[in-house]
Amino acid sequence: MKNLYQRDNCYFSAIMYISTEKKEWKRQVQGFEKMLDNSSITSITTDSYCNQYLQHLLQHKRYYLEMYVGLFEQLLRHIDLPIEKISLIDYGCGNGLMGIFAKYCGFKKVVLIDVDEVFVQSAKNLSIRLHVNPDLFFVGDIETYFEQLQGEGADAIVGTDVIEHIYDLSHFFGTLSSINPNMVSVFSTASNPANEYKVRQLRKLHYHDEYVGGIAQTLAHLEQAPHEAFSVMRKNIIQATASDFDEHTLTNLISATRGLNKADIIAFVNHYKATGKFNYKPTDPTNT
Repeated sequence: MKNLYQRDNCYFSAIMYISTEKKEWKRQVQGFEKMLDNSSITSITTDSYCNQYLQHLLQHKRYYLEMYVGLFEQLLRHIDLPIEKISLIDYGCGNGLMGIFAKYCGFKKVVLIDVDEVFVQSAKNLSIRLHVNPDLFFVGDIETYFEQLQGEGADAIVGTDVIEHIYDLSHFFGTLSSINPNMVSVFSTASNPANEYKVRQLRKLHYHDEYVGGIAQTLAHLEQAPHEAFSVMRKNIIQATASDFDEHTLTNLISATRGLNKADIIAFVNHYKATGKFNYKPTDPTNT
């Protein structure tokens, strides 16, 4: 009976701890949400896309803040450190809402990283408006960050709607592991292949980007600057690398290089010229 009581007592303590933890997260969300409301954030940058994106986040702030809490909870389940001792990277920070919220919640150190300088500046402006100060804002990718700030380690990295944009996941996670083998990474994305509606939405976007250019109006709340069709971009790169392909071969090369960046397209073309063989095949029927 004594052992059973001890187990029951421990179980009861665990339930009480979880309940207390949930209440604390709820308090953090409500406090930060109130701060956002009181700040009357209408514009933090002259860039219209940044402002549109931020307004979308603010319009649905409870949803996004609770999603950030979910990421933080996952992180804390897999790391043997209290929140006040964790150095955290918000990767692909965008307007910085998650990273600023993380600092508000008490993470020891918070670094906001994005490859887009306009968004990083927008994140800085938002932090100033909210009077919450993450420790560092950095423009670049994860590799550049660790190269330029040697000794600046991290215990964890989180991101929302960024993992699907990382070009080489093996290289990315290899970089994280080389910096800190124990680094915990938690990413969320709306690009869910099990969601049939989202798949249709994204494939429509893929097709438009590949063959038409600009941006399809499948993401109605966001608008991006128009761009040339990706297939035309690749055609130009291929022809600049080697201009002597016949039309049939050029068409095949344009198709075969879908999804590659410029450096890899050039390498692909040079390999084909040397061997007459393709060394890459797109793994998805539409993804660009």
